[in-house]
Amino acid sequence: MSDTIEWPTARGDALPDIASNHIVFKDIGWFGINTGLTSQGGLSRGSDSATRNFRTIVCRVKQLGINAVRLPFTYAQYANVPHFANH
Repeated sequence: MSDTIEWPTARGDALPDIASNHIVFKDIGWFGINTGLTSQGGLSRGSDSATRNFRTIVCRVKQLGINAVRLPFTYAQYANVPHFANH
């Protein structure tokens, strides 16, 4: 067994795995961090653990066949960088 990880490499618009099978992404975007909430959205809504528990939500996402999650964020909320007007 090799210690080297073979990462998929794009070939045109296809992304085959190491066995040349096409990888199909089924993804969702999970907002929250990019809005200044500092965590994924939706975790503060709902009245039961099925809607507020991170582990339960991830399990449901997996059951739906989703294999990629986009977590939009912005560096601006983490950086203490002064903003200058461009004159």
